[in-house]
Amino acid sequence: MKTKRKAMTRLFGDWYKSYAKLSRFFLALEQSNSRCIMYSKMFPGNNPNEEIFQRVFWAFAPSTKGFTHCRLVLSIDGTHLYGKYKGTLLIAMGCDGNNQLFPFAFAITEGENTDSWSWFLACIRVGVIQRKGLCLISDCHPDIIAVVNETYSGWTKPDAYYRFCMCHLASNFNTKFKDKNLKDLMCRVAMESKDTIGRINAEAINWLEHIPLKNGHSHMMVSGDMRL
Repeated sequence: MKTKRKAMTRLFGDWYKSYAKLSRFFLALEQSNSRCIMYSKMFPGNNPNEEIFQRVFWAFAPSTKGFTHCRLVLSIDGTHLYGKYKGTLLIAMGCDGNNQLFPFAFAITEGENTDSWSWFLACIRVGVIQRKGLCLISDCHPDIIAVVNETYSGWTKPDAYYRFCMCHLASNFNTKFKDKNLKDLMCRVAMESKDTIGRINAEAINWLEHIPLKNGHSHMMVSGDMRL
């Protein structure tokens, strides 16, 4: 492991020294990318003039401009980062006229929590998108739900309409019931009656009916492609 670590350091640089260069990297990124939107958040370190990285948000100008031609659909998700310093990559994606994903905003945060999701969505709403009537799609992460349901978040009606992602729901559903036929039926719920699922497995239909109607009625079954 030590040999591997030394080889990685020689190829890609030292973790600590790389993080120490972040402020200069952010500045260079803004200077070399006209109208790039970037927000970073640091907190004071133990030594004078020392800052410790917490979060960064960025959206390139071609992406923000291109989103104005996309559908009023916004999908958000996060994935864990692995390395010496952990964290989470958050991403926001649109959907173009050909039903293709259009990534346009990114953030690296300390993890997935209410504060980090609130910050990410505020960066998008204040700095990138002011359009009303957006459909915001995510998994059932409780921190995201808490943020979008805040009255002044900018993600409540009529500014936005929040829905759960069908793919995430179907995956959770299949994990619990381990029945591909039921999962396939669930994926058709958006267009068909739920009665068939109920006849096969009463507990399964009970699980579906406990999804909050505010976010999870049949209209949340939008597109299976809106995911990372």
